[in-house]
This record gives sequence, C-alpha cells and structure tokens, in this order.
Amino acid sequence: QKASASTSSESAGFRPQLIRPHPLIQNTRRPPEALDPYGRPSRNDRQRLDVQASKAMFKPALVVMDRFLKALEAQDLKVEITEDHQSRGTYACDGRDRVKLHIREITRKVEHVPSDKELREKERCSWTKIPKWDDLPTGELDLTPGGRVDVSSDEAINQLVRKAVADVIELIGQARKKREAEEAERRREWEHQQAIAEEKRRVEALYKAAAALREYRIVTGYIDEVRRFGRVPDDQRREGQTLDDWLAWAEAQAQQIHPLGD
Repeated sequence: QKASASTSSESAGFRPQLIRPHPLIQNTRRPPEALDPYGRPSRNDRQRLDVQASKAMFKPALVVMDRFLKALEAQDLKVEITEDHQSRGTYACDGRDRVKLHIREITRKVEHVPSDKELREKERCSWTKIPKWDDLPTGELDLTPGGRVDVSSDEAINQLVRKAVADVIELIGQARKKREAEEAERRREWEHQQAIAEEKRRVEALYKAAAALREYRIVTGYIDEVRRFGRVPDDQRREGQTLDDWLAWAEAQAQQIHPLGD
C-alpha cells in the first residue's frame, strides 16, 4: 500500500519537460508574429504544428509532439507542414506518401450560460444567435495517430510515442499501396484509351486508303479511255506533248494516289 501511494504521488507530481525542442516545436510555442504589409503570416507562423489545447495542456501537448517528431525522424520519416487549402496541416512523409499528424485536447459539451452582454445584444438585435453549447476542455489529450495520451510519466509518454510511430509506418504503408493501386488503375485506363485511339486511327487509315483506291481506279479508268480514244484534251496536255508522253505522265500521277504505293 505504501508503494502504491508513493507511485500515485509521483504520477500526480510529474511535469513533462521540453529538452532541446525540435525547431517546429520552437516555432509553435513562440508568440504569433505580426503580419507583413500584405497581411501574410511570417514563415515561422506558417511553420506551426497542428496543436489544439488549452493553456494548461499546451506544454504537455508540445512535449508529446516533440518526442513524436524526433522519433519519426529517427525512422527516416520527414515531418512537413503544408499551407495549401486542400492539404493544410502537419504530415509525416516517406517519399510521395504521407500521414496527417495532430494532437487535440478532448472537450465535452456543456450547456452555454448566456452572459449579460449576450442577453443585451439579443434584446437589441433579435436575430443575434446565442450559442447553445460550449466546448469545455477536459485536460485529456489525444494524439493522431496514436490515441489517448497518458502524461503521468516519461515512460507512459514514450510508450505512446512508440505506438504512434508504428501506427504512422503502417498507415504510410497503406497509403503507398493505395497510391500504387490508383496509379496502376490510371495506367490501365490510359493504356485502354490509347488502344481505343490507335484502333480509331487504324480504321480511319483504312477508310482513307479505300477512298484513295477508289480515286486511283477512277483516274486509271480515265487514262484507259484516253488511250482508247487516242486523244488528250488540250487543258491536260503540255504544248508539244505526245499521247505516249501524256500517258506516262498520267500513269505516274495515278501511281501517287494508289494507297499501296509502287
């Protein structure tokens, strides 16, 4: 019983500490900087981790994230913060595959008690909305991936970090398989569309060749008629050109039309 009481007392008095914090942790804990003249945040403010916690739990959340980031980098996983609207957040990355990271303080909903100011505003403007619920911090943290955070001891935090890193590795593996499957499906679809386009090209070439053959037969039929009549119309003959010269010239022109060449 004495040993149990001692352990409980030590857990209650444990305060997680930041030791040589990761650069992203340093950016996240420093006060926000003023916006530039164009209304944009500084680079440091853009490089803040996805941490949502009350003032009381903010430092413990940073301690957990600090150990998490260092453990990820020890596994050759890169941590990146993106700011584009489609994928804003903190990610663990391995090449082209990544997993989103964040830590949240769990909240519970409690009924909102309107303040005197809210009541006066509601009386002045009837369309003013007073919230029905408030989100009350519980003092409990949740790490994603990983799960519920136990900050009662260094070993409890380290055990969660080990689990979170293993979860990240598994999720990145799943993301890689999904990406590769999607790429293979896109490749198959591209090849299918290419085959359709190639078949269409071959059919068009067939029709074009058939049309050229019809034209060739028309021209050679006309040449045979000229040979049979033994006379060339003046508008098709050069000055001084004999019938035999014209026939040789016309047959050469016809041969150029033939779809199979010489």
